[in-house]
Amino acid sequence: MARKGRILLPQREPESGGHPPGTGKSRGPDDPDVIRLFRLIEEARAQRIDAALRSARFYQSAGNLPDAEKQYREVLVVDPTNAAARKAIEELQKVKDTVEKYQETGVSVAPSTGRAYDVVTYSLVSLLLRAQAAFGRGDLDTADTLLTDLLKREPTHGRALELKARIAKFRQINDLLASLDGKFGMGDYFSAVTALDKLLQEFPGRSDLLLKRGKALLMANRPFEAIRDLEQLLATSTRSPDLLTSLSDAYAAAEMPLKAAAVADVSSDGTPVKPLHSRLILVWKAYPFSGSLLVLGLILLPTAIFWTWLQFDRLSERHPPGRFFTLARLSLLATLSGIPDTQTEAWKSLAMHVRHPWLSYIVGLLLLRQGDASAAQEPLQKALESPALAPRAYFFLGVLRSRLGQPIAVHDLEQSLLAAFRGLETAFIPTFLSRLELEIAEQAGSTAGAFENTIEDLSRQAALELFCQSKDTTPSHGGSK
Repeated sequence: MARKGRILLPQREPESGGHPPGTGKSRGPDDPDVIRLFRLIEEARAQRIDAALRSARFYQSAGNLPDAEKQYREVLVVDPTNAAARKAIEELQKVKDTVEKYQETGVSVAPSTGRAYDVVTYSLVSLLLRAQAAFGRGDLDTADTLLTDLLKREPTHGRALELKARIAKFRQINDLLASLDGKFGMGDYFSAVTALDKLLQEFPGRSDLLLKRGKALLMANRPFEAIRDLEQLLATSTRSPDLLTSLSDAYAAAEMPLKAAAVADVSSDGTPVKPLHSRLILVWKAYPFSGSLLVLGLILLPTAIFWTWLQFDRLSERHPPGRFFTLARLSLLATLSGIPDTQTEAWKSLAMHVRHPWLSYIVGLLLLRQGDASAAQEPLQKALESPALAPRAYFFLGVLRSRLGQPIAVHDLEQSLLAAFRGLETAFIPTFLSRLELEIAEQAGSTAGAFENTIEDLSRQAALELFCQSKDTTPSHGGSK
């Protein structure tokens, strides 16, 4: 420093009697000029340090830590041993480390706020974020505690005040909902509806509140208002499991059973929301007359099935299935090639077991064709049990009894003639049987040709007309004259 002082010391004119001009004289540290120069340098250095410290503290107070650190380091350049600057840099580093930890947890402060390095701000932001997270998961107590701590530090924090107000509102809602459960439990549905009206004014369109109000209105016997609330929820993406059940009940209470049944049959998982008997009752209410007939039919159906089975069982006992196959076989052969005399015994056996007038009539005709009038009399007598076959059977009974010389033959022929004139209903006569009748009637006519205009002749003519009509037309149950 003394050397610098000597260099910087200005040259002065030599005094009289001193050294000649142009010659220098070294000055020692105790020289007044050197001392004065040292003082000036120290003052300038102190001023520079003081200015840098003041700038650094200003930047630090303003939250501008990078510029503050820069100024503190300027101080250390001038005065490497400056304790205040070193301590301040250490404090700034601690702040930066703390800020970095906050940033690692997702807490950030925009530089434009001027608080990018304000630990208090980061702490407040952290408290706010934690409170918001607790609020989001429904932990209102934790959120309220965090916000209280935040507002103690900054009572005018807007977002914290807003969130605290929302928590208070939700507490009010929870209290109202808790009271609703009590009102539902006590059956005070009118008060429940009133409370839900207030809640829906604050939170319009909220699905859980609409569902609760719909249920309360339904229990308060106000189904149409309940339907209004519940139908709004059908358009929502997520439906409560109770929605369709409540809506079906509301439709039923509003005397709309068909809609109630339709809703009761709908579900998201493939299972109807109401059991089958409940849906059937709703359908019956929609169509009472048809429903009553259906119920009656369902009641009578087992009875009809049992009766049919019983009759079939009795029929099977009386007529084994083999006999029906025999009847079908003989009828098919007769239709294709007529009935030869060789099949007479088969028809007699079938008629003996089945005992039907139609079969007895066929057997009587076959025996009469063979000339066995005595044997033909009994089966033809049995054929009289059928009102439709009786006119035909009377004619052939009259013919064979005439051959046997029985006086009752006149009565039989008269009955046949009267039936022809009355146009009584005729039986179903297949083609093969009609041919057999004509054949026997023509035989009877050839043996009675001498009796013109007798009862037998008139009956034969009427019978021939009847038999020809049966042969020439499709067999039917219509009358003939």
